[in-house]
This record gives sequence, C-alpha cells and structure tokens, in this order.
Amino acid sequence: MGWGVRRNNLSRTAVPRFAIVLVALLINGACSRDEPSLRDGDIFRTRVLGASVQSNDEILRAFAGEVQLSEVQLIAAACHNRVDWLDDVTLNNSIVVSQAQRHYAAAHLVMSGAFDIDFVQEIERQAISGSSPVLSLDLRKAGYSDDDLAEYLAAVTQQESLDVNPGVVVYAVNSVASEIDIVALDVSRSGAQSTSRGTMTVVLPSSPEERIELDDSVCDDLVE
Repeated sequence: MGWGVRRNNLSRTAVPRFAIVLVALLINGACSRDEPSLRDGDIFRTRVLGASVQSNDEILRAFAGEVQLSEVQLIAAACHNRVDWLDDVTLNNSIVVSQAQRHYAAAHLVMSGAFDIDFVQEIERQAISGSSPVLSLDLRKAGYSDDDLAEYLAAVTQQESLDVNPGVVVYAVNSVASEIDIVALDVSRSGAQSTSRGTMTVVLPSSPEERIELDDSVCDDLVE
C-alpha cells in the first residue's frame, strides 16, 4: 500500500504517527481477532467472522462430511453451549455440529499432545475461513516453522483416515451476530446442568434444512 510522504519546496512532511502505528499493526497481524477463552471441557476453541451459523454457507461447507454422530455427541454439544449461553459467552442456543473428519482429527492431535493448542486453533481457523493455512507472524514468533506446518497437515490427513473418537464433538455457534466460535468438546466434560428451561436447536450439514429441537432437560442426564 502506498503510504506516501508529501513534499514541497519549503519542508518535508513527516509521516503521521498514526500511520506508522497502523502499518505496524497490519504487519504484525494485530488486526486479527483474538482467540476466545477456553471453557471447561473445551479441547480447542477458535473464532471466525460470519453471520448466523445455521444459514452460513461457508460453515456448512466446512462442516460437511461423512462423520456419523451419536445422540450423546449432539446432546453434549447442545448442553455445553447452553451453559455458555447462560454465561453470556455465546449468542443463542442454535449450533451447527461438524461432520467433517478433519475437525475431529485436529481435536485428536490436541488431546494426544502431538501439537499445541494455540498452533492448532490458528491453523484450523484459517482452514475453516476458506484459506490455505500459512504460519502467521505470531506463530513464527512463537518458534513454529514451515516444517511444523507441513508435519501438522500430514498428521491431520493421516488421522482423518482413522475412526472418529466418539468422546469428541465439534460445533459452531455465534458468539456475537458477526462472529462464530468453533468449539471442539470433550464429551465427558460437558455435563453441567442448565439453570433454566428452554429449547436447544442443532443442525447437521448433511441436512441443513432440518432442525433438531432438544429440550434442555436432556442436559440433566449428563450430570453424574
């Protein structure tokens, strides 16, 4: 971008300080969104821009796949988000659950300790946003290399060929009207009781026109 410096015959005009700061922010990637805070039970949680998840074509495409999900996984995701909603962490009780093998592979690589959570969150954020993953400046500053990225992408591909862990579920929910949180959840840690009664809505990418309505009394069964 052309941050020109105007000159005249009398004096040189200095580049405004705000322009220098803005360039520095752009170079360092500080204009990117902050990662959301992890909640109890989260394997990872990252954030992308986007409108309502249930009608968001980008999310529905990214979440499409062949993973067959159990009722327990769907209920765990809905109830986990119910608690987040009651705590004003998410916007509503409507979620889209991923059927993409890749997201479950990424969650496995975090759970196994093969890759750090910060690294996986950033790479998966890029992939879900439709970009070819690259190392951000922040990841490079943290010591990651192109070899690490190549190793991770190869590991994800390998893991995709294996069975999905039924103790994991990955879903998307609006944190605000224009932002979406992508949550990988440890199903065994989702059992928190709701403090109010209502309906939760779940959508699967394989049939986005259908709405699975769950009464949140089902969350009680998750509490030991």
